[in-house]
Amino acid sequence: MRCLIRTLHRACEEHGLKGWRKAVYWIHALKQAFNRVRTHRQWRDDKQVGKYVKTCRFLIARAERSVRELEEKDVEHGEVLRYLADAQRQIDQVDRRLLKGEVIPHDEKVFSIHEPHTRWNNKGKAGVIAELGLPVCVLEDQH
Repeated sequence: MRCLIRTLHRACEEHGLKGWRKAVYWIHALKQAFNRVRTHRQWRDDKQVGKYVKTCRFLIARAERSVRELEEKDVEHGEVLRYLADAQRQIDQVDRRLLKGEVIPHDEKVFSIHEPHTRWNNKGKAGVIAELGLPVCVLEDQH
């Protein structure tokens, strides 16, 4: 969500569109709502999660309106669309997991929006059970 807001704010500012002058405020409000969910004693508190999801859905709706305005001005906005799709997917998963109690299948999970090829690697070692990244095999021969 923060990347979406930041990118949209920059794009709208460059092309003279209104609606994102409070971008810093919205990022701060999202961080507060997220931290309330994360640090709450009962992390599955429907009230706090509901507020967070509601704020995110409100901002996604505003972002969709801004994307339509950017399209009307024929502005390149591929990065905004990617962040918008990521935000919609993540909010859907938060809603399904925390509010509806579903288990998210592993193939739907994304571990990094900046590097979507990142995978969950189970190491099976003491201390570090799992890592994020790509498994790599390095081979050497006599030459």
